[in-house]
Amino acid sequence: GNIAFAGNAGEAHNITVTILDDDFIESSEELSIALSNLSTGLISIVGANATGTINDNDGRAGNGVQFDITNIDIDEDAGTVSVPVSLNVNVQDEFTVEFYTTNGTAQDGFDYTGVPQNTQVLTFGGVNSNNQNIIIPIIDDIIIESSEDFQVILTNISTTLVNILANDTATINIIDNDGNEGYPTDITLEACDTIPTAEVITVNSTCTTTVDFNESITGQDDGCAMDYTITRTWTFTDCVGNIREHVQVITIIDTQAPTFVEALPMDATVSCDNVPAADILTAIDSC
Repeated sequence: GNIAFAGNAGEAHNITVTILDDDFIESSEELSIALSNLSTGLISIVGANATGTINDNDGRAGNGVQFDITNIDIDEDAGTVSVPVSLNVNVQDEFTVEFYTTNGTAQDGFDYTGVPQNTQVLTFGGVNSNNQNIIIPIIDDIIIESSEDFQVILTNISTTLVNILANDTATINIIDNDGNEGYPTDITLEACDTIPTAEVITVNSTCTTTVDFNESITGQDDGCAMDYTITRTWTFTDCVGNIREHVQVITIIDTQAPTFVEALPMDATVSCDNVPAADILTAIDSC
């Protein structure tokens, strides 16, 4: 633009610069105004440059980063949990927020894969989304247990323009999915009944699991081989070293008495010494 002077001493003119009021939270910014190209050689320009400072007017109180949900339930076999984090205002320049995990009743390396401090950040501001997610792997173990929890924490924001707000901690509750439903139960069989074959037990776990089977028989060394006990034990070991057992006890009993083969002699009355010889009887048993 041009400024026209009439040549009078003390003559003054204002330069007007239009300032745009955006909705970005930002640091103070500067602009430069320069005078040049004087149309006369009779005088010179003294102080050709001026600097203006634009102070941001967008509110900072109550603005910042926080967890959208501070308490999340997740099934143990879900694979991962997604924890949403949001920035509630537009920020012009990029900045980072660190996050990390801490154990509650759940243990890092056994129930979930944790994030150590000073290792992971989310980047907000600039062209980055105001809504992001922290992804934490969940370990599907084989232990029957109560619900367990751990925490995800926001810390170390790299800007002074916004803050980490009050919802800086999210608690993740891992809901157990293990049980003995459908596993073979203890049974009692009559001697010489067919003994069922041992079932093949598998574990529904995303954590690689081995299953070892053992069978032992007790009670056949006491002179009554028909009454004894079979104990079957399945031992599971998962990828993080947890061990779990399932035991089935099969009790074998003989409750059926032998039966006579021949007709049984009846009571009789005889005279003098006419006592008959005793019948020879035999018997059979289910075993």
